[in-house]
Amino acid sequence: MVRLRMACEHTKRFLSASTEGLIELDSLVDGIDFHAAITRAFFESLYTDLFDKILQPVHQVLTDAERLSSKIDDVVLIGGSTRIPKIEQLLSDFFLW
Repeated sequence: MVRLRMACEHTKRFLSASTEGLIELDSLVDGIDFHAAITRAFFESLYTDLFDKILQPVHQVLTDAERLSSKIDDVVLIGGSTRIPKIEQLLSDFFLW
């Protein structure tokens, strides 16, 4: 299971720079190889619920700070998953960059 998780993480990172990726594991179970193609669009469809929730804390912070999104010049993204193009797009659209 660790190998599968690592392969999926690798593919997630690969999809940040490409629109298609492969998950390839030799002898995953009982000598059976596992190979699967995945597109960025399919990956994003798996996380629709998460993407829908991403901007909620941003709205809350702006409300608490009594700031408008148009007054924010920069946002620092921290963490590997922030490099997912969909997250960058959501923030870019929100802040109108």
